[in-house]
Amino acid sequence: MTISLLNRSLIFVVGLAVAILSGPANPGFAKSSGSKSFEYYEDALRLFNNKDYRGAIIQLKNALQQDHRNLSARVLLGDTYLRLGNGAAAERQLVFAKATGADESLTLIPFGRALLLQGKNKQLLEEIRLGDRIPKLKVEVLFLRGQAFLALRLYRKSENSFRQALRVRKDHPQTTLGLARLFHEKGDYNKAEIYITRAERLGPQDADVWYTKGEIRRVQRNFAAAIQSYNKAIQLAIRHIPARKSRAATLIDVGRHKDALQDVLFIRSISPSDAQNSYLHAVILNKQGKHREAKEALRDASQAMDDLDPDFVLNHPPSLLLRGVINYTLRLFDDAYAYLSRYVEIRPYHPASRKMLGAILIRRQDFEQAIKILEPATRMANRRRPFASSEIWCRCCRYR
Repeated sequence: MTISLLNRSLIFVVGLAVAILSGPANPGFAKSSGSKSFEYYEDALRLFNNKDYRGAIIQLKNALQQDHRNLSARVLLGDTYLRLGNGAAAERQLVFAKATGADESLTLIPFGRALLLQGKNKQLLEEIRLGDRIPKLKVEVLFLRGQAFLALRLYRKSENSFRQALRVRKDHPQTTLGLARLFHEKGDYNKAEIYITRAERLGPQDADVWYTKGEIRRVQRNFAAAIQSYNKAIQLAIRHIPARKSRAATLIDVGRHKDALQDVLFIRSISPSDAQNSYLHAVILNKQGKHREAKEALRDASQAMDDLDPDFVLNHPPSLLLRGVINYTLRLFDDAYAYLSRYVEIRPYHPASRKMLGAILIRRQDFEQAIKILEPATRMANRRRPFASSEIWCRCCRYR
């Protein structure tokens, strides 16, 4: 799960402000009002609204050091960790805040987002149910559940949740964007285009909208338009890591390796152990002829993948693909085959993974299976010169 799902309106911040001003609803805060804890909190809120999240974290920790009962600081700390993509840290703060008296209306949705970030989709569906909620919370809960169903590839349930959310609030931009992602993932690009256009109209300043639009354009191999969309996403949210990764990958596709390196180094400064970013770095270094450094970056990517929960990898398509690609590049073909086969089961329309699988099968001299894997790729790859069936046969025959 990515940070791209976490951009939100200022409603939550307004909600916090209301809670602050109400006093009795937040006894921990009331006791610290006028104290050093309150001063730290106010400064943190200013930094948060200016998108200086790391600075906000420092001040929020100072506020809690002065008064650990300052629930407003605790909730905002959880939300700030979310903005930095640290789901585990956000979850800890929000669970603690709820356990010590914070109103569920302030913790429920950020808690759900923290679970999504960590791939805890089943836990989200178990713990965050629709229930009898006010419309404002109801639409957000339905949206969260739709995302969890989508991550679990339960497409019908995901679509049902998203459509229920739209019945509660028909102009909810995140839900409209969720439907665009759903159809994009299913390979229904016509419907994806319809919903991304609606989402853009509803949320023109939402970085996630532009990121998703870039993803759709990239699948269409309209790389120039994809880069423009990623640029817009990053202009709106400079730390939008998924947009930076996708922009770097697309820049590599079009041979702009120096430009791609800027995004890779930016991500590395924030998240040095990011596996996908390490892989992109390896690709760039290899293109620059720095083969030793490329191998080191590739090993870093492999190590980062080793540190992930194996069950998460097996049920998270982007991680499956990355694990397969890394193993393929390291010439660990049996491991690569296992991951790529699983990925193709989930994403049967992905031509690049089929080509890697086909190459492995040709190495094994399993030519009939290679043809079965590769022939669909010829129909899916949008290339000027398709990879024709006759070429597949020629490649196979070289090994006979």
